Amino acid sequence: MTENTNSLRSNLYWNTSIPILVQGLKFVFTIWLARILMPSDFGIMAIAMLVIGYANLLANFSFNQVLIQKRLTETNDLNSLFTLGLMLAVILIAIVFLTAHHIALFFNSEKSENVMKVMASIFIISAIRGIAVAILQRDMNFKVVSLMSAFQTLFASVLTLVLAIVGLNFWALAWGQLIPLLVSTIILCRLVHWLHSLRYDYSFTRNILHFSLWNYFRSQMNFIAGHIEIFIVGKFMNPVQVGIYDKAASFATQPQSVINMNINS
Repeated sequence: MTENTNSLRSNLYWNTSIPILVQGLKFVFTIWLARILMPSDFGIMAIAMLVIGYANLLANFSFNQVLIQKRLTETNDLNSLFTLGLMLAVILIAIVFLTAHHIALFFNSEKSENVMKVMASIFIISAIRGIAVAILQRDMNFKVVSLMSAFQTLFASVLTLVLAIVGLNFWALAWGQLIPLLVSTIILCRLVHWLHSLRYDYSFTRNILHFSLWNYFRSQMNFIAGHIEIFIVGKFMNPVQVGIYDKAASFATQPQSVINMNINS
């Protein structure tokens, strides 16, 4: 009992104290960034990430939770999860490229079309990163998870600010997310010593799909409930108003969401 209690305390410390400190620094960077970029830049990015965020959730299908809860250790099982996630990611990239123009017209934001296409690469990166993070969480190694998350957040904040200063506008927000995500994913894969390869096991896949079905539907409902207002604002208002609303909502909900998210993990 004592060992479990100490482990819980240690993981709770790393999973809350470091993220809270980092989010405080991110808050300062965001205020600085808001004085450089236009509200329309944030609006364009919010529209693009509404689509990419939901599509990325579709690609996940709670596979990472299967790895953690079933404590999978076999390389073949891990690669089966990776292969299935990668196939869904490729399909979603194709869908985004085919529909980005129409989605941009729906939101009256033509500039968001190319942003959506570029940000669709998140699907591939997430398919790789998700397995690496799940391996660390399975092994209760929240210290590494927290430190890598802190590194990615700080790197993203600094890079976005630099790109905004040199005049990349809304592209500063896009590349400021993608590049740190890619770098941290490469580092995570090296830390867990996972060499990903393509493998597909039908019987294994059928079992994990059944296991993750309810988690999947729950995550869909949570995402819709948390982002439905952006959909409405984005449809009936212009990117400037969307940007103002998105940053105001982000500032208001960030402290609670950061604390709850990390304690729940």
